Amino acid sequence: MKNELNALAQMIKASLFFLILFALARVFFLFYFGSDAIENSSEVMQAFFLGARYDLIVTSYLMVPSFILWLGLNVFPSKGFYNFYIFILRIMFVLGAILYFTIIVCDLSFYSFFQDHINILFFGFFEDDTIAILESIWKNYPVVPMLAGVVGFLFLVVFCARRLILPIKRFVALKKRMKVLLIPVVLVLFAGAIRGGYGIFVLSPKYADFSENEFINQLSRNSVMALEATYQLRQKRNALNFNLADELGYKKRIQDAFTDFLGIDLSRSPKNELVNLLWRQTPENMKLDENKPNVIVVLMESFGSYWLRYQSESFDLLGDLKNHFESDIFFPHILPADNGTIGSLLGLTTNIPHRRGARFLSESRYLNLALESGAHIPYKRRGYNTSFLYGGKLSWRNIGRYYRTQGYDVVEGENSIKKTLDANSKTGNEWGLYDEHLFKYALEKLSSKQPQFMFILSTSNHPPFEVPKDYDAKSLVIPDELDSRVNREKELLKARFKAYQYANQKLAEFISQIKKEAPNTIIAVTGDHNFFSFLTYDVSEAYEKHMVPAYFYFPAELKPLSFRANKIASHEDIMTTIYNRSLSQTKYLSFGEDLFATENPVAINGTVVAAKEGVWYRNKYYSWGEGFKIKSNPMISKEASDRLSKRYRSTVTVADFYLRYLFNQKRADADKDQQE
Repeated sequence: MKNELNALAQMIKASLFFLILFALARVFFLFYFGSDAIENSSEVMQAFFLGARYDLIVTSYLMVPSFILWLGLNVFPSKGFYNFYIFILRIMFVLGAILYFTIIVCDLSFYSFFQDHINILFFGFFEDDTIAILESIWKNYPVVPMLAGVVGFLFLVVFCARRLILPIKRFVALKKRMKVLLIPVVLVLFAGAIRGGYGIFVLSPKYADFSENEFINQLSRNSVMALEATYQLRQKRNALNFNLADELGYKKRIQDAFTDFLGIDLSRSPKNELVNLLWRQTPENMKLDENKPNVIVVLMESFGSYWLRYQSESFDLLGDLKNHFESDIFFPHILPADNGTIGSLLGLTTNIPHRRGARFLSESRYLNLALESGAHIPYKRRGYNTSFLYGGKLSWRNIGRYYRTQGYDVVEGENSIKKTLDANSKTGNEWGLYDEHLFKYALEKLSSKQPQFMFILSTSNHPPFEVPKDYDAKSLVIPDELDSRVNREKELLKARFKAYQYANQKLAEFISQIKKEAPNTIIAVTGDHNFFSFLTYDVSEAYEKHMVPAYFYFPAELKPLSFRANKIASHEDIMTTIYNRSLSQTKYLSFGEDLFATENPVAINGTVVAAKEGVWYRNKYYSWGEGFKIKSNPMISKEASDRLSKRYRSTVTVADFYLRYLFNQKRADADKDQQE
């Protein structure tokens, strides 16, 4: 074979290695996460074919430097140039194999936790407590065999590089007339490969949404393209000049966003007066001034509602918490502000909906910006002592610094709580205190004569799923229906359910003690997110799989006479609901609604938006099916989808405007002070 053709063959062999690597990853993805999808064989084959085209695009981009050198070899044919080409191709092969293998493994691991390919939450690994994450992985997974597999793969890559991509001892050039025919043909083929075909448009990831089965759509997607799209979104949202109003359809029309959000015509209102319209006031209740109730808000780690459908005596996930749910107020169908802890935490404590894709407030330019919308602010102005208590390390996501900036009187984490309790035995794991110690400390603070507002964030129901050795677990026999859906990591799932039960039981004991020792206390409990591991969810479960519960306990004189437990809502509604039953004629700023007053709430999450009209999920609109399932047929009307879209876009735009406006105002005030 002439050497120019041989060089082309070497590049093709390298490309085939990558295509096989992606194909094997896709096969693993299918059988590990969604073997049930095999029944739909025609769509699975379509997903593999489409996925192979995506893989070819990614592989072709990696081969661009080698392809350019190959063109150069045709212009300057020589043994030295050929061997230099082989040297570069080998380097690209080894580095590309390591890079792609790493991304594929990260993507599969990410999917295991979040039921999605790499998205904006992926960067949390680097911004989270990375050491604690690695320690949890060490405890929960067979790391040594996995590392052995990685080493084996590296040996395979080096072996293939040495045996497949070979230098030459003698160079034989291709005739010029053959090159005139060969080069245009290869150029056309390479252009088609890098575009994913020869259509008018480049093959886009959007074409992966061809099936009604969400898993099959996920099957066709490519991990490298998912990472690239996520990185582009992050870079775009991190730009200082980025404005969500432009992206969401309100470019230079912020008054329209406020009009759509508040439902009144504000087209003629000056920009600098719009934020004032977000303020509200609680009704008058003189008894609240005379007898101020304590207020405790608890955000429980991974407290998803989805699993509660399986609650029974033999599979007792709730423990004694079941009694509180039945005797008090319980909404099981709430959407969290985000699908990760930090997003939900900030959404709930600031009363501002999470702006998907934007940097979290505690890690952004808003880190030192004190917000008037803070959940604790109305209580602080009414003479309450305000506390933020976290079972973990306050350095996590800068939350210690952030909540001190927000003006909490007390901000305490794992270290200070352990010191105060003077606990000698094992009190937790790498993620923080066991919940029983956190709740014990919070209960002690209630003995103060000053009314208390506490926001508590727990940690126990988190990998590595450890509980105290003396914890006497209740029955956790996984029901057959659930067991049949779990096709992976069953032992780890059992450990997770034990941690879930432990957290719920200790929460129940905490609530019982408050009712007994400090009955003039309002308690609100919700979850930061569901945990998505272990199951492959159907698209009809898009709303259900994100749900978290919301529980309220009110003293008898403050408890509403009635409520509708099956209404949808979101985290932004929780504090608004509490304000109206704990504060008299007090101003507050919130984006939520009172759950006992509104009949048509809107549930907003970065992934799902829902109202009585229907559900928006992954840029599609669905109608409600049986219970809280969704269905695509019949589709909701254009009018209904427009209302749902407008509500979400206006809410997020107004929230972003509020932050930008306050930030610019504080900066202008600082500049003015310096000038004076």
